[in-house]
Amino acid sequence: MTGKHLLIATAITTAFLISAGAYAGGGMGGGQGMMGGQGHGMMGSGGNGMMGSGQNFSGPWTSQTQRSPSNQYEQRERVRLREEIRGKRQELSELYRSDKPDKTLIDQKITQLNALETDYDRSTSGAK
Repeated sequence: MTGKHLLIATAITTAFLISAGAYAGGGMGGGQGMMGGQGHGMMGSGGNGMMGSGQNFSGPWTSQTQRSPSNQYEQRERVRLREEIRGKRQELSELYRSDKPDKTLIDQKITQLNALETDYDRSTSGAK
């Protein structure tokens, strides 16, 4: 592998790791905890800790009657957006790995991916 290819591979890997961290929720610096509640960093405040407070957690044992139809629609929409984002990331990765990467196609995929991620962020934040 030449130095140029190694540099490109490192840049792509770094970009994917950063985007995966952002996509997953930010890590130990706060935000939503693993159980769905709002955490406050690794040690937490008010006893939340790494696991979050768990107040918004709805696991598989939560009865279906507790979930509203609009909430079910929103959940299906988020799943659809996640799958579409995964597909676009795969397509972008293939474009980067091609023998002769087409910058125009790569830019189009990045624009599409940014739009999907914006839609996903809006759907998870409750903003319309």
